[in-house]
Amino acid sequence: MRKTLITAATALVATSALAGTASAATVKGIVVHTSRHAHSFVVAGPAGRLTAVHTTRHLKAGRGVTVHGRTLANGTFGASSVRLGSRLTRARVHGVVTFADRAHRQFVVSARGVSLVVTAARHRASAASDPVPPVGTTVTATTTIDDQGDLQAQKVQEDGQDTGTTDLEGQVLAVDPVARTLSLSADDDGEITGAAITVDLPATFDITQYHVGDELELVVTPNGDGTYTAVGDSQDGNAQQADDQGDDQGDNGDNGEDGSGSRTGAAPGVARPSGDASQGSGSDGGGDD
Repeated sequence: MRKTLITAATALVATSALAGTASAATVKGIVVHTSRHAHSFVVAGPAGRLTAVHTTRHLKAGRGVTVHGRTLANGTFGASSVRLGSRLTRARVHGVVTFADRAHRQFVVSARGVSLVVTAARHRASAASDPVPPVGTTVTATTTIDDQGDLQAQKVQEDGQDTGTTDLEGQVLAVDPVARTLSLSADDDGEITGAAITVDLPATFDITQYHVGDELELVVTPNGDGTYTAVGDSQDGNAQQADDQGDDQGDNGDNGEDGSGSRTGAAPGVARPSGDASQGSGSDGGGDD
């Protein structure tokens, strides 16, 4: 499977702010998601800000981390070392709801480089209310992380309707050259089987460059009916660079900061809700989860 990188003329305006030079940085927080397709994991910060971290390392959700590396031109993070902290069971996630499945009480929260699944908890006291926020809503969800790494929302704060551009990350499930549409998996790892989002491609996009199975990161605007129109891509070529050990963004040449003989990249600090153990504070010597 390859990661398709396509830039339309109209995308130059939408993504011009991403064209800066990568800079060294440190990210601290809780791992809340892993995407095997994108070769990344996602760190949530204190207020729920999500940062996609590109690395060859696989970490399960629920681990505190301190990631050293650099901010890439596309707004994601390339890891050079990862220091593991405590195992945690709570985290906040903040982003835009890009898909909702009320029948299964699931919704997808998207941010730059990530579209992750959250399941709404069942609360008898609020059984009459809708626990799944509508598509297009900016939310901050307080979640618990189970043993499988799945997120369950105990509380969802709706922060208003998103009317600007939104990021979508997913796999191409179908291409319709006549209608000029893509069918994109609702989440970046295809966890919700068969769930798809329709994205319209303007004439400025070369539809022949898209293929079933491609992993895409698109910048889109909502159409108001659950579909989207592409305005650009997030130029995630740096995701491949982050996996290039010759570029010092993989596990090669690590000094064992996580106690397993290898270092990986750090992710943005996701502060845990009060009452959780300290995150990302030193190594636990446990290696990969």
